[in-house]
Amino acid sequence: MNHVTASENYTVSVVRRLSAKGDRDAIVAGERRITGTEAAGAVLRFAAVLREFGLREGDGVALFVENFPEALLLQVAVHFAGCRLVFVPPEPGNSELEALIRRADVKMLLFDPDLEERTRRIVEGTNVPHVLAIGASALADDFLSAASGVGGLSLDEAADGRHLATLLYTGGTTGVPKLVVHRSSFYGDFARVATPTPTRRRPAPCWCARC
Repeated sequence: MNHVTASENYTVSVVRRLSAKGDRDAIVAGERRITGTEAAGAVLRFAAVLREFGLREGDGVALFVENFPEALLLQVAVHFAGCRLVFVPPEPGNSELEALIRRADVKMLLFDPDLEERTRRIVEGTNVPHVLAIGASALADDFLSAASGVGGLSLDEAADGRHLATLLYTGGTTGVPKLVVHRSSFYGDFARVATPTPTRRRPAPCWCARC
């Protein structure tokens, strides 16, 4: 079992587990199948691109996305690089999202091309240094294309895990929505809980009326 120490970045354990799956499916999204090797490689390449853009540990990287595999892998990559992950949910209005991005001190905004028009309006009211699409877009360069041409980072280039954080936008409140912080220990606990443990093989259930 791979333990994550206080200073080790939890994403190192995630990438190791993905790599260990090899050619087996690690992510299944509809008709798409992504192997463990492909997923691990993508995380390390995505993290390399973040570093190439000059992002440093603690810099805010906002994700304005729907639910698709690259968004999941980017979440891991952002933390691997030591950046502060900022979730920008699609549900609130544009003015609220502009305020969220300004308050979160975002250095890079990565957006889903399906949200291109909303992103165009949002970035007009903010001052984000780097805006990139996660796929083809008329608004900004394609982050995925940039990642396809770089070599991935090595595991020993992961950032110190003690300083990782994620900013989440609260909902379901009658007041002004707030920013909630998840620290590195939150993800370290998930990494430990998700560690596979040996289990006894149980007999297949019987579906007859007597059982």
